[in-house]
Amino acid sequence: MSKFYRTSNYKERRAFDSFEEHLQWVKNATPVNLQESEEQREKRKAKARKDYRYFVGEYFPHYATAECSDFQVRLANLILKYPILRVIVAWFRFAGKSVHTNIFIPMWLKIQQPKQFHTMVLISKSLDAAKRLLSDLQAELQGNNKYNGDYGKQIKMGTWEEGEFTTKDGTSFVALGMGQSPRGLRNRQHRPDLYVLDDIDDDQTVLNESLIDKRIDWIMRALIPSMDVGRGRVLIPNNIMHEKSIIAKLVHRFKDNIDKLTQLGQDTSNPINTHYHISKVNIRDKNGKLTWPEKFTELEVDNLEIELGYAAAQTELYNNPITEGKTFKREWMQFKSLPSFNQYNDMVAYYDGGYKDTATSDSKSLVLVGILKGEYHIIKTYTGKATRMEAVEWHYDLHGWLRDQSAACRWYMEEVFMLDMLYDDFKAAAESKGYPIPLLGDTRKKPNKDLRIQSLAGAFERGNVYFNKAEESSHHMKTLIEQFLAFQPGKKTLKDGPDACEGAMHLLMDRIMASEPIHLGPRRTSKFQF
Repeated sequence: MSKFYRTSNYKERRAFDSFEEHLQWVKNATPVNLQESEEQREKRKAKARKDYRYFVGEYFPHYATAECSDFQVRLANLILKYPILRVIVAWFRFAGKSVHTNIFIPMWLKIQQPKQFHTMVLISKSLDAAKRLLSDLQAELQGNNKYNGDYGKQIKMGTWEEGEFTTKDGTSFVALGMGQSPRGLRNRQHRPDLYVLDDIDDDQTVLNESLIDKRIDWIMRALIPSMDVGRGRVLIPNNIMHEKSIIAKLVHRFKDNIDKLTQLGQDTSNPINTHYHISKVNIRDKNGKLTWPEKFTELEVDNLEIELGYAAAQTELYNNPITEGKTFKREWMQFKSLPSFNQYNDMVAYYDGGYKDTATSDSKSLVLVGILKGEYHIIKTYTGKATRMEAVEWHYDLHGWLRDQSAACRWYMEEVFMLDMLYDDFKAAAESKGYPIPLLGDTRKKPNKDLRIQSLAGAFERGNVYFNKAEESSHHMKTLIEQFLAFQPGKKTLKDGPDACEGAMHLLMDRIMASEPIHLGPRRTSKFQF
C-alpha cells in the first residue's frame, strides 16, 4: 500500500503522517485480554451482534469518546433491519456521520450471522477523497486487535491494496469517485450491495446547480442500477448545507418516493420492499434539548453557536441552510453616532416575545427605535434567548437606561402577548419593583410576518435605517443584525428581532406621517443583486 496518507475529516480522530502511524494507533488502542475465557469471549460476541451501542464502546474506544446517542443506535438498527434501504443521514456537524456509516456500521453488519453484505463501495467527491475515507476502515480491519481476535484475522495477503481490498471471508471493499462508472463492480457473483456516499457536497459544488443535477442523475441512473435489481443498502451521510445541494434535492426525491409507495399501498413492514428513510437530526431537538447530551454540554453548544454566528450555526447544526444577504444585505447594515434624545420626534420600544408552541419560542426581542428627519435609528436592542421573566427584566433595564438619559418612549407589545404576559409576569415585576412599565397593546391586524419584514428592505436599501454606533459591540445588536441578514421569505429562521423592528417602525410611521414628510434618499445599487 502507498505510504502516502492524509486524514479524513473525522473530528474524533487525531492527525497522522502515515497509514502506518494510524495503524499503530488502532493497535495500541485495542489490546486483547489474554486471560479471558472462551465463554467470556463468546458472550461478548453475542452481545455485540445484538447491541450496537455496546459494539461501538467495546471495539472502538479510540473513537468512542462518548457513549452512542439514541439516534445513532436507531440508525444502525434500521440499517440492520432492512436489506433493501436508501437512507439519508442528515445529522448535524460533529454528530459522527462519517465514522458511523464508513466504519462502525459496516463492521457491525459484517459480523452478523449471516453476514449482511458482500461488496461495499465507498464513494466521495473524488477518487482520492474516497481512498482516504476507505483507508480509515481498512486500518480498523487490519489493526483492530480486539475485533480480529473475536471475529478472525481480516487481512488477506495479495489483495490488501489502497482503494480496493478483500477480507479473508470474501468481503470486498472498493473506493469510487463521484461520476466514475460503477459498471462491472462485482465480487465473484455478488454485485455491490452496500454503497456509502460520503462528503459528496462541498461549498463550491453547491453553487453549480447543473453539476448537482448531473451527480443526482448519476446516482439514480448509474449507481443504484449497478446493484442486483436494486437489492442492497445505500447510505448517504451529509448535513443539508445548501438548499440546492445534492442532499437537499435527494431529500425531496425520497419524500416523493415515500408518498408514491404509500399511495400504492405498499406494505412498509415487509423488508423485501425498498425502504426510503431520512434520518434528520439537529444538535437540539424541537424542544431545545441536546440530542447527544453524552457528548456535548449546554455551555459548549451555546458557545459554539455564538462562535459560528446565526447563519452558519443554522446551516451546520440545524440542517437549515441560510444564505446571508438574500433580502437584507450586509452593506445596508450601517452604524453612526446618534444625536441626543431630545432631538427625536418620537421613540418606540417594541417587544416581540416569540410563540411558545414553536421550536424558536426561546428567542425574543425588545427594540428601541427612534425617528428623526426621515431616518429610523435602532438605538438599543435586547435580542436572543430568554425566559419570559428575563424578557421582563429587559424592559426594566431599558426603562432605567432611558431614565438615566432623561428620556422616555412609548412602550408596545403585540396584543396577543399582552393577554398572556401583562397581568402575570409584568404585574408580578411591578409589585416587586414598585412601578409598572406603561405597556400598550399593538392591536393592528397584521399581514403576513414575512411580507411585513420584507417591506423594510426598501428603507434599508435607501439608507434610511441606522444602528447606534455606541451599541456596535453589543451581542444583542449583533444578533439582531444576524437575523436581518439571515431572513428569507418562507424560510424558517429566527425573525423576532426584525419583526419587533417592523412593529416599532410602523408605529413611528403612523405618527410621523401627519406631521413631517418622509425623506427618501437615492436608491443604492448593490453588486450582490439576486
